[in-house]
Amino acid sequence: MFKSFTHATQTILKQRFLSVLLFAFLFECLVLVSYVATMIKATDLQIVVHYTGYGPTNFYRDKWIYLLTFIGFIIFVGAIYTIVVYRMLVVKGIQFAIAFTWLGIALMVITAAMFYRILTVASLS
Repeated sequence: MFKSFTHATQTILKQRFLSVLLFAFLFECLVLVSYVATMIKATDLQIVVHYTGYGPTNFYRDKWIYLLTFIGFIIFVGAIYTIVVYRMLVVKGIQFAIAFTWLGIALMVITAAMFYRILTVASLS
């Protein structure tokens, strides 16, 4: 297990641009996790966690613990993207791995914008 991990790390580090992009993606994930973790406040009130224009009420409420799933989502996406980037590098080549890493960075930017808006609405209640 350790041998395969070190081989994967060495394979990624040989490609400098990919390793810089992957480091930027993982740093972005770390910053987003720390931001979401600091913005969550424990409260007895139910907070707004979901909005839809189709239901009988537009805003749906739940306990604050629901917001911890955002942190789990970021960690899950960061781990899966790192594994998939390595597999794409081995199977498809450097160009696909770089494109997939850029897609991950864009996904985290969109995720940050959505989490910011959700946490803004949640802090109002």
